[in-house]
Amino acid sequence: MLFRDRRAHAYTRQLMETEARISKEAWVRATDASDLVYGETVISELLRIDHRRSTETSELRTALQGQVTALQGQVTALQ
Repeated sequence: MLFRDRRAHAYTRQLMETEARISKEAWVRATDASDLVYGETVISELLRIDHRRSTETSELRTALQGQVTALQGQVTALQ
């Protein structure tokens, strides 16, 4: 009887250790997946911001070039 209990106890311990290991692996994978999604979200947001700033920079450059051209015309007229 004691031998049978010892075997049952060992089997139960093995099952519990296996369940704990599998649970930990699942938690690590879920955490990795969450980190991956967060990283992709951050990258997407940074790309959106970069595109917006590039557009703003281009518009400002065009406006500045127009002002420089106008000022050059005024300088030429004054000479």
